[in-house]
Amino acid sequence: MTPKTIIEEPIPGNSLSSRRMHARISQKSEPMIRQAPVFEKASTTRTNTNKNKNTKNTKIHHNAITISTYNVRTLKQTGKLHQLVYGCSKNNIDLVAIQEHRWQTTEQINTCYTILNDQTWRFEYSSATSDGHGGIGLLINPRMSAFFNSSEKVSNRIMMVHFNGNPATTIIIAYAPTEDKSDIEKDTFYNNLQQCTLDVPPHNVLILAGDLNARIGTDSHTTNPRTIGKYTYHQLTDDNGNRLINYCETCNMRSTQTRFPHPKSRSWTWLHPNGKSKAQIDHILINGKWLNSIRNVRAYNTVELNSDHRIVSAKLSISLRAPKQNKNKRIKFDWNKLKTNSVLQAQFNIEVQNRYEILQNINTDHDIQTKYDNFITSIQDTTVKLIGKTTRKKRKNWASTTTIDLLEKRNSAKSKFKQQPSRENKKHWHILNKQLDESYNNDKINFLEDKLEQLKQAMVSNHLRT
Repeated sequence: MTPKTIIEEPIPGNSLSSRRMHARISQKSEPMIRQAPVFEKASTTRTNTNKNKNTKNTKIHHNAITISTYNVRTLKQTGKLHQLVYGCSKNNIDLVAIQEHRWQTTEQINTCYTILNDQTWRFEYSSATSDGHGGIGLLINPRMSAFFNSSEKVSNRIMMVHFNGNPATTIIIAYAPTEDKSDIEKDTFYNNLQQCTLDVPPHNVLILAGDLNARIGTDSHTTNPRTIGKYTYHQLTDDNGNRLINYCETCNMRSTQTRFPHPKSRSWTWLHPNGKSKAQIDHILINGKWLNSIRNVRAYNTVELNSDHRIVSAKLSISLRAPKQNKNKRIKFDWNKLKTNSVLQAQFNIEVQNRYEILQNINTDHDIQTKYDNFITSIQDTTVKLIGKTTRKKRKNWASTTTIDLLEKRNSAKSKFKQQPSRENKKHWHILNKQLDESYNNDKINFLEDKLEQLKQAMVSNHLRT
């Protein structure tokens, strides 16, 4: 009689009978053995189901940048650009569209650099008018400088800056005429703005940032809900506002500030000289295709330059791409060592001769091209061995730590005056502001004197390139 074999296995299911272990009796002569299923050990860590539900449809953006617009009123005063860079660095701002810097130059587009914490900030700008008014530009932090492509001037009130990316990104910096200007001047501005906007490929990310001197009201949302959001600061739209809306409808641009519900205190961008009236006239717009990349837009008091405008910042998520580095980059050697050291000169000559003779013995073909290649190779190898590469000198920050401390105190004093208006707080703020200007002037003088001394030493040693 064939013995009976009992094999136990779990039967899948949720019923009580399926969870029990059943005996199966095999009637065959040979027992049929089944492999027991392998179960993973249950995790002892409890998971938050609500958190998983929220993160399931949440897209994490790793390429978020902050772009701002700021009418600085002037950057001609010593230390103003450094104060701007310091505020942007402290608040993690990547790009700032600047209006009214009032710098006058003869070039169409100019580039200047400023150093903060051993990092170089780039400022692309066009000149102000002949009478010293206006002037626009874009301040670029070190991270975004790697993606910079080109910049171009459209008019005295409009310039464009292009960045490499996937897709490419174009930023238009604009400074519109005020409400009391003539219709001819306004028409010229918006015709130029519309033309340069339509020239940008439609699939690119296009951002318009600047002081547009346009008040947009609730009535514009009623008539143009696709272009203007419902969270407007004003009730009625003025003439510049209507012109801006017509431009948006023609060029498929969208208002960003009116998309987010913020209190009035975080929406106004300009304070009237009377100290009471406020308006929202600085705007950031984006083309309709990339409207959903905007995460938040609002006005801030964080960057302080004693301007009657506030900085407006927008956080957006775009993909940028840096250009490929040139693999055959030219190597710079410190040839000054060879000019002044006679011992090194003799050693260099002997080393070149020895290497050249070795290469000539290896290569049996002694045509003129082979001799030339051997000679160049001998010089290059000897240069790497005896002279070495030049060490890049770091640019020094001309503003001292004392000045930066005064800048912090001045900003704190002004914030305190805004929160608690009084004569004492205002006087303390003005005193610190005066001390800060004097400190910047002294630092600039010391910096220029050091540069002059370095130039004199270079002339004496005949090292003018240093």
